[in-house]
Amino acid sequence: MAERKPVVAGGGGFHRRPGVFRVLRLHRCARAGAAHGHAVADAAVEADMMEARMRTRVRNMMHGLRVHWFRLRGMRLGGEVALGARIEVKYPARIQLGAGCHIASNVFLRANTCDARGIRLGRQVSVHESVLLAANEGYIEIGDRSWLAPFCLVYGNGGVSIGNDVLIAPRVSINTVSHHAERTDVPINDQGTYCDPVRIDDDVWIGMHAVILQGVHIGRGAIIGAGAVVTRDVPPGALAVGVPARVKGYRAGFEPEAKA
Repeated sequence: MAERKPVVAGGGGFHRRPGVFRVLRLHRCARAGAAHGHAVADAAVEADMMEARMRTRVRNMMHGLRVHWFRLRGMRLGGEVALGARIEVKYPARIQLGAGCHIASNVFLRANTCDARGIRLGRQVSVHESVLLAANEGYIEIGDRSWLAPFCLVYGNGGVSIGNDVLIAPRVSINTVSHHAERTDVPINDQGTYCDPVRIDDDVWIGMHAVILQGVHIGRGAIIGAGAVVTRDVPPGALAVGVPARVKGYRAGFEPEAKA
């Protein structure tokens, strides 16, 4: 039996059948050109506009269905909330999104906690693609207009409080739980864990790949450099960089007063 060979397109890869919108566009082009004598290019432009309008209607309809579905499951949603496709939600009754929140595709919200705070996002919070927010028997609170870039991880075991206007760059990890490792005669996995809260005040900027560990308080207006590992409190307006993070300076107006 002869081997079947894939049909490849000009740029390589498998040939795909034209989608329904493409078929409609070609059909409309042919009809417009034949019946009215329009140029093919003009008919194509008109068909492209029609296709764009149809796609917009479909997206709006699907978004409305998502919002309705999550509300039926008990999630508390403010007005004008935008929910991307393929959002995964666990325990929606313990999740609250403020008005104007934007949750992008592939975000995972897991409010597996008995704490009444669960996961709470303020107004106009933006959570970008592939972010994980996991309460893990604790809570996560994020203030108004804060921003989480793609691939951030937030573990709320000990409680996470993030203020207003906080900028968190891609792949930042915020962790509130760690393992006991004092004994050497018992595997670390059997020694249990401990939790401490993380508090991030208003107007903080956290750089890409930074790690915020349990028990840390980052003061208002502070900046955390990319790749920093924050193991201790950061004063307001400070610039902290390195592993472990150390304060290297202060923003204007935040300089500490010189000691006498």
